[in-house]
Amino acid sequence: MKKAIVFLELKGFSAMATQLARDMESIGFTPARVRAAGIHIVRTTLDHIQLQFPPEQQLHLGGDTWFFSYAKLEHAAIFSVGLLRAILDLATSRGIFFLKPSMAIGWGTPQLLGERVLDDESIHTYKTADTGMPFTLKLVGEARQLSASLTWLLVSSPREEDAPLVDWQSSITPGAQALHTEVAVPSLLLDSEIIY
Repeated sequence: MKKAIVFLELKGFSAMATQLARDMESIGFTPARVRAAGIHIVRTTLDHIQLQFPPEQQLHLGGDTWFFSYAKLEHAAIFSVGLLRAILDLATSRGIFFLKPSMAIGWGTPQLLGERVLDDESIHTYKTADTGMPFTLKLVGEARQLSASLTWLLVSSPREEDAPLVDWQSSITPGAQALHTEVAVPSLLLDSEIIY
């Protein structure tokens, strides 16, 4: 059964962690700990956003990539717009500038084997998010045409393009409440808690 496929990719995540931790080992800041803090912030933000529209499926694929699936394209779009807004809020109100999300929404029948996506539509959606610019949301494949029924979802480039860009900052999501994410990063992340 076809469903909405969403990928979240954090741009420059590994390089950012290395840069932020440079010359900071003496006080316990390592690249692994910076990555773990970033992952913790994203997971906390996801938990808040998903209260309204939980995905059918969610996987954290490696350090900087997340996969989600939704039965309804509209729920995937509301989730994606909300997540980008929440991460932008973290940057502007909390000074967390190092999270730079790129997202894409596709429509297909996702097939996963562990942390590997196998179907063409998921692969295309992932590649679109992976090559996207920070704070962008693009529509891929059938999601382009299906999104035309979502009159609230503004697209800043023609839907006929391969991956039109969504104007997520101007789109007014129906039924979604403004969420301000409260993130508390543990002052000490133990090595056993660091997974990336």
